[in-house]
Amino acid sequence: MKKFAKKHLKKLIIGTLSLSLLVGLTGCGKTPEEKAEKFAARVSDKLELNDTQQVLLDELKEKALTASQNLKANKQTMHTDFVDLISLNSIAPEKMNQFTDNNIELLHASIKSVVPSFVAFHASLNDEQKEKVITFITKHKKD
Repeated sequence: MKKFAKKHLKKLIIGTLSLSLLVGLTGCGKTPEEKAEKFAARVSDKLELNDTQQVLLDELKEKALTASQNLKANKQTMHTDFVDLISLNSIAPEKMNQFTDNNIELLHASIKSVVPSFVAFHASLNDEQKEKVITFITKHKKD
């Protein structure tokens, strides 16, 4: 079990954080679409985006929203599979490894689907806009 813990603990932590980021578009009593739209409007306002940058942000928003919805759609299957696994008298490490690998692959695919849009949006930002982003991230960093 130590081999499983070392090998997959990091993947699970990264997966959980990434999943939280993508699924974070839901909640607060608003639809994911409303939350994504509010977030994009705030970014657009704070960074004073030009028309080209706005188009790239809208594409990023749509890709992130789609990735989030795909993960959410798979949530019930993941839950059912996990309950089935836990219901066993004993869990073979191979079964647990396969369960985590499958879900991490889904998470990675979702993240990778957003990366090209993120990279394109980032490339469109000027130095002043990038500095605003860095300042915001640094200011809201949680220790």
